[in-house]
Amino acid sequence: QKKFYNCDGINSAINWILEHSNESEYESDVNGYQVAMGAHKMIFVINMNLKMGTGKLAAQVGHASISVYRLAQRKEEGQRALEAWRACGEMKVVVKGQNTEHLLELFKMAKDLRFFPCFFYMGLFAYVVSDAGRTQIPAGSRTVLAIFGPSDLVDSVTGQLKLL
Repeated sequence: QKKFYNCDGINSAINWILEHSNESEYESDVNGYQVAMGAHKMIFVINMNLKMGTGKLAAQVGHASISVYRLAQRKEEGQRALEAWRACGEMKVVVKGQNTEHLLELFKMAKDLRFFPCFFYMGLFAYVVSDAGRTQIPAGSRTVLAIFGPSDLVDSVTGQLKLL
């Protein structure tokens, strides 16, 4: 089954759909086998208030990436998003968050952001890592927020944050 990926963004994907909407091959395959998806990314927002060491921070980002990936795998739209993400280079970005409250505010924004382009549902997947407390920081500390989805949507939540 033929798939189409456009890594230039959601707008390009929507334009492609509109331009090709009369093609019978595309119309016959509207149930998701041929999905025009834009670029996707995972972004990791670090709780800078915790002042984690480099190794601790790397481990927490690892936990966040695996967890948000598994979260996306559980849903059909997440599986399609992961396919598009893999096809477009698996972009990952690490940025600075202020503190726990900031991470939770961004988490809520990400979870509430949804849209319905054409024939499929899209939104963001988000996961907050809570530390076990065995090393540098207290148990239950919120260390990293992972957000995954279409780049345009991810940027609408995290675009103002500085790179780590």
